[in-house]
Amino acid sequence: MGEPSIHILLVEHNEAHFELIRQAYSSRKDDVRLTVAVDLKEARNILLETSPDIVIADYRLNDGKGAELLRKSNGNSDYPIIIMVNQGDEQAIADVIQAGAFDHLVKSEDILSDIPHIVSRSLREWENLNKLGEIEKELKKSVEKCKLMVENTSEEALKFSEEKYKAVIEQTADNIFIVDLKTRRLIDANTALQKLLGYTHEEMLQFKLTDFIAHPPDDIEDKISNIVKEGSYFMPERLYRKKNDELVDVEVSVNLISYKDGKALCVISRDITERKLSEEKLYESEKQLRDFLDNANDLIQMVAPDGRFIYVNSSWLETLGYTREELKELTLFDIIHPDSLNHCQELFQKIMTGESLGFIEALFVANDGSVINVEGSVSCRFEDGKPIHTRGIFRDVTARRQVEAELFESEERFRLLAENVPGVIYLCRNDERYTMLYLNDWVEVVTGYPKEDFLSDKISFVDLYHPEDAVQIPLDVEITLTKREPFHLAYRIKHKNGEWRWIEEHGTAVYEKDGDQVMFLEGFLSDITDRRRAEEEQFKLIEQLRQAQEMESIGHLASMVSHDFNNLLTPIMGYTDLALLKIHREDPLFKDLNVIQETALRAKELTQKLLAFSRKQELDIKELNIAELISSFRKMLDGVIRGDIEVVVCSDPSHGSVNADPTQIDQVLMNLVVNAQDAMPKGGKLTIETANVILDEGFAKMLPKVQPGRYVMIRVTDTGHGMDARTTRLVFDPFFTTKERGKGTGLGLSTVYGIVKQHNGYIWVDSKPGQGTSFRIYLPRVDQIPDMITVLPKSRIGIYGNETILLVERDKNVRELAVNILETYGYKVIQAKGAEEAVKLAEQYKLSIHLLLTCVVMPKMNGVELFNELASEYPEMKVLYMSGYTDEVVAHYDVLEKGVHLLKKPFSIIGLTERVREALNG
Repeated sequence: MGEPSIHILLVEHNEAHFELIRQAYSSRKDDVRLTVAVDLKEARNILLETSPDIVIADYRLNDGKGAELLRKSNGNSDYPIIIMVNQGDEQAIADVIQAGAFDHLVKSEDILSDIPHIVSRSLREWENLNKLGEIEKELKKSVEKCKLMVENTSEEALKFSEEKYKAVIEQTADNIFIVDLKTRRLIDANTALQKLLGYTHEEMLQFKLTDFIAHPPDDIEDKISNIVKEGSYFMPERLYRKKNDELVDVEVSVNLISYKDGKALCVISRDITERKLSEEKLYESEKQLRDFLDNANDLIQMVAPDGRFIYVNSSWLETLGYTREELKELTLFDIIHPDSLNHCQELFQKIMTGESLGFIEALFVANDGSVINVEGSVSCRFEDGKPIHTRGIFRDVTARRQVEAELFESEERFRLLAENVPGVIYLCRNDERYTMLYLNDWVEVVTGYPKEDFLSDKISFVDLYHPEDAVQIPLDVEITLTKREPFHLAYRIKHKNGEWRWIEEHGTAVYEKDGDQVMFLEGFLSDITDRRRAEEEQFKLIEQLRQAQEMESIGHLASMVSHDFNNLLTPIMGYTDLALLKIHREDPLFKDLNVIQETALRAKELTQKLLAFSRKQELDIKELNIAELISSFRKMLDGVIRGDIEVVVCSDPSHGSVNADPTQIDQVLMNLVVNAQDAMPKGGKLTIETANVILDEGFAKMLPKVQPGRYVMIRVTDTGHGMDARTTRLVFDPFFTTKERGKGTGLGLSTVYGIVKQHNGYIWVDSKPGQGTSFRIYLPRVDQIPDMITVLPKSRIGIYGNETILLVERDKNVRELAVNILETYGYKVIQAKGAEEAVKLAEQYKLSIHLLLTCVVMPKMNGVELFNELASEYPEMKVLYMSGYTDEVVAHYDVLEKGVHLLKKPFSIIGLTERVREALNG
């Protein structure tokens, strides 16, 4: 197999570009050999050993520029060299053109894929140019040869060597014809001309000189006369018209010769069509390049070694405001600002030595005196080792420099703002430790740690998170970042002084350009501890108000219910008492009635406790022996506590007394016991104990709100499931409950706390999951115990009487019970269902009425109004009020004042008769 028809040397270090060219040839049938060099050194070694048909080199290589291959050959080589440049690299394009490359390509995927066509076209053009050069050489040789033949041959000898002359003109490839000087007709034409124009020899001899010359000049006769005088004439371009009317470009040389009997013109021409096409392409390419350079936004200049301007593009002139005429009188150094002149002169000298400087910044002075900031690159072209001119491409960055200055000023303002804003401004990486890249100085105020500790990763905010918040913070951040939304957090950190501080954080993500990857986080932190405390305090006040409103509603409901409930209990208790009086103790019914009586009394006590929970009234403070109160409370528990719970009471009667409302203390104990029972669903042990304690100064220092002194402690302990730290902290908060929805209001322990505080006491809770709970109540101990006063029991004989009583009661059962009891004890009773009926009965009764026994709350006319109505008729009449409502309700009727007799429902026989007697005697 023979050698390939085309050998290509590709100087390229980018494998992807080489692969594109290789694939382009793999789809064609071209017989090519592709040799690859990755740098200048390897390319030069290959060129020493072989001569390729064409060289394609990248402009920028690892060890230099592809244009260096042109400089080494001084523009003369046996093969065309094409240089590839990057899109927009105007400096490279100018450099390649000045270096004398055969052509240049702007690299792109389409251009690299079209390399086979580009190579074929370039090789054809290269061949045409070479042929044109050879033709020019041959033409010159033919002219010289003809001249030599004319000069060295006598006319007589020439006449006899016509055949020999014929052979000479037929052998040359040039187009030759002979014109008779007198007639201007062709007397001979060689075969080359016949082929070029398409005529036969006989047809050619019919032509005059101007017959096949397209557009003959008007002064042709003058030109012939000049040829006769000078002996020759050269026309670089002329058009011949072919037989088919096509035009062909030729280059013509005319010489005066002796021919036969006289003088003749020998016209030698050469077809220059291919050369014209090449020249037109070259001209168009140069025109495009010049247009490209003139319309480039950058400032392009060529400067001679002495600083004179050789070329500047339009943008250069427009930017600096000079004309081309003015530049003829200026040098580069005349337009450089004094502030950068010395520096630029030093750089210029370095460039002249071939040193590569990279990016250059300078200040140019425009024609109007304004200063232009430019930056760009400058290189130098050399020939035979000598600098020819520098080539510079600059960009006007005046506006950018102004923006940068403004940006710097803005950044300075931002820095001052960031350092003085009352909060932490930060920029950090999106990693596990949120590594800080920027922090303002305020971080030391918020955390107590210096800024440098965070920036050096000696400490991180992650290290300061409260354990209860540490897990949730990264999750909240990740969730909001997934939604591409800003994040807002509130959490606690530990200050350097050990205090837990509340932090509010507002942040957002900084994403990679045109991507979803989070690069950084930026945001603002502020200390909201004081605000948080204020909000918590406000929340407590709101909850207290809400609780008060609910308690008010509950109290109102309890008041209504208790009235009806007391009216039901009253006949139960009263008739039971009457039945007990009527039967003997040995009667089997006596025991049953006694159980009914005890149960009714217990119901009465529970009703009183319910009312105590909700009513609004002054505490009924009494001096209490805590041990006795707990002993009484223990008896009541039998009907309340479950059977699977063991109740243990450890209370000594010798323990101190306290000033307290017994009903309220019972309520405290009941709430604690019920909670303890709920904490032991599978049973357990409940312990109630008391003790005398002293809270000293040391204890008060640990708990600043505690007043040192003597206290009686009540401790209620269970063996239930216990509570964690958070629940323990919130257990006294209103409406906080650990019970299932619908099984607790969350008011029990908050009520306990309120009652204890109202008694100037303290309450604490100790609990751990799985280890039970213990509540400790401290009530101020009464240090001075008053002398005991002996109180003699009342005589039961004093409860009888014979006075007349006007009884006013709406409830039939209660009214009939009261009548029955009073008549049993000797009283005469006038009964009425309401106030209006009572007034009528009083008006009709002609004897004295000694006592008005009336309900307080009645429709139309209440008990007080009824008494005032009857007092004028019966001025000696006493009054005893009855009520089943709470004190809060009856307080509006002024019946709780001192000296006013009031009987509360439900009442017993003894209770009713004793209060009646007291009222009559009062």
